[in-house]
Amino acid sequence: MDRAYPRAVAGTPVAWSTGPRRLEVTFHPDPAVTAPTEIYLPSDEFPGDVDVTGATVVRWDRVSRLLTVQAPGGTETVSVTVVPEGD
Repeated sequence: MDRAYPRAVAGTPVAWSTGPRRLEVTFHPDPAVTAPTEIYLPSDEFPGDVDVTGATVVRWDRVSRLLTVQAPGGTETVSVTVVPEGD
């Protein structure tokens, strides 16, 4: 089974869930971590571009299927939602 999941989180994960064509990740950002959060997105549910709320897209690589996002600064809890573009 090929499912979306957070591959590397720039902080402490609190929760994550997947649904049809949707991924939600909630975490407490760690200000000492400078790397972005990495999310794997399978091609069957995320075939093209994606819409992201709760963070800034750093890079979306359709070949490796990795989305990297940067959480906003100064927040205690971040919730990132990813859906296919236009959903």
